[in-house]
Amino acid sequence: MNYALPRTSFLAIGVAAAGLFATPTASFAADTKELAALKTALGSSDVAGADPQALADAVVAASVANPKLNIGNIAGEALKYNVDDPGDEIAAELQAAVTDPNALSKAAANAAVRASTKTAANAVNVPDFIASLVNSDEDAYVIARQATKSTTAIGAVVGGRALDYVGGTDAAEVTLAQVAFGDKKLKKAVQQISQYTSINVNDSAAFASSLATDSNVQKVATGVAAGNPTDANDIVDTLINGSLGATVVKQSAKIAKSVGLVADVEQVSLMAETFGLKVTSKAANSTAKALVQAISGRAQLFGSSDGTTDNTVGNKAEEVGEIVATFIATIQQNSAIQPTFTDAKKAASLVFKIAKTMYKAAKVKKIKGIQNPNDLQRALLVKDGNFFASLAYTLDQMEAAGRITSDVLAAISDKLLKSVKSIGGKEFEAQITAALNAGFNGSGVVPGDPNSGFEDGVNIGPVVDPETDTRNS
Repeated sequence: MNYALPRTSFLAIGVAAAGLFATPTASFAADTKELAALKTALGSSDVAGADPQALADAVVAASVANPKLNIGNIAGEALKYNVDDPGDEIAAELQAAVTDPNALSKAAANAAVRASTKTAANAVNVPDFIASLVNSDEDAYVIARQATKSTTAIGAVVGGRALDYVGGTDAAEVTLAQVAFGDKKLKKAVQQISQYTSINVNDSAAFASSLATDSNVQKVATGVAAGNPTDANDIVDTLINGSLGATVVKQSAKIAKSVGLVADVEQVSLMAETFGLKVTSKAANSTAKALVQAISGRAQLFGSSDGTTDNTVGNKAEEVGEIVATFIATIQQNSAIQPTFTDAKKAASLVFKIAKTMYKAAKVKKIKGIQNPNDLQRALLVKDGNFFASLAYTLDQMEAAGRITSDVLAAISDKLLKSVKSIGGKEFEAQITAALNAGFNGSGVVPGDPNSGFEDGVNIGPVVDPETDTRNS
């Protein structure tokens, strides 16, 4: 293949960020016929740890020994499970074994679909594989049009061509994606195409802006954020302040949730500020809910999917504290909502409604033997600053900064403290009351435990490390 630019390995760029790209695993469910044949040809059940060249040879050998099996599907099983970047080797052996161009394209498409679907679906090796088979954008589109059983496969195939443009100006990736968006067979994969073509771009926010339209902005924002999880807020900020701002604001709840779910967990509190400044009064509550669901909706609450503290239950709970503090302080600065905070009754009603909505949005999916629906809500009460004290402390700081008057603060405080049971139920009533009082009456610092301080939404600190982040102390 004649590369347009030096190609970067898809695995080498850290695509497992945010858990959006599965890490291949050696643990299989019942083997498919193709996987069983591959293991036999390999002489080992360790497909995950196999040498890439040995694995590629085994793909061909398995096809020869089992002529009724599709070689593309066998290749897909190898791509799905191997952890040693076998795309180039498998592509080379497939090209040697399948000499008819049309048959080769079909086999490549089958490989992409198989890797992206069924048990342990994992497309991480597909882009490298495709990049070694195509010499033009049209080559990639031809394969993608035959991979329409999976939108992930379509995105990974088009993304494989994007690897040839690494180091350029991003213009080639924009054109690559835009043409795919306009293809009647590929347009259903706008989000996945956005994701896989964006991974190596220089400016992900500008890339998203170049691709987004009124009709696809949510899918583009979500896809590009999936490919660049630590840029999620920059992407949202660029879109909401650009020519599509009105559309983004109109879809604020949907975009906050879909982008937040694929973003690095530390980005969601930053998004709370971005949306808070622009959201309409009508959508404030639904957007607040969506931001918390971006935390509670993640696949698994306990444990860490990527080996860092970011995805532990403790950090997820602390992120919720940041979100509620930031969002409440920021919407008060929003010109569309600010008048509400000049009326004590209206302000109290709004803050109560948002607090109740956000706490209830912290329910998680039940996973038998792993997590129960109210586990995150319980975690929000382990440290006062994880939710209610941070909310109260932020309101106190808003009054100290002259953003709200003392009578407004008193009305909000009274409403919250009288409505605790309707927020968290009888089970959590005492803990929520104690946390609110700690926030309204405390300094924000918990002596001897700097990681348990309260969030200050008025004076937002930098997102530095999980577990401490923007804590006042």
